[in-house]
Amino acid sequence: MILTWVLHRQEIIDRIAAGLGDTFSRLFVFTLVCDEATLATRFNNDPGRGAITERAVERLQQTRDLATRQIDTSDLIPREITESIGTVLSFDSSAAT
Repeated sequence: MILTWVLHRQEIIDRIAAGLGDTFSRLFVFTLVCDEATLATRFNNDPGRGAITERAVERLQQTRDLATRQIDTSDLIPREITESIGTVLSFDSSAAT
């Protein structure tokens, strides 16, 4: 199962993980981050999202403190991001969160 959402507070992640119980033998939690300038550019180039750029930057700051595996996407294309995640899922036995 893959859940994608902006989870910007650790207690939200912890509550979801607790709710899953023993459903899965391993849980991998990734946070995709980028620098503020890249985030602002991405939001401002997406019609309808430019108005929430400030809130997105606030959430970005909150994600920096999460106990998750963070992937900086600032200079990555989607394929490179999925490859990074795939590498962890395939080869890193210590990545369970």
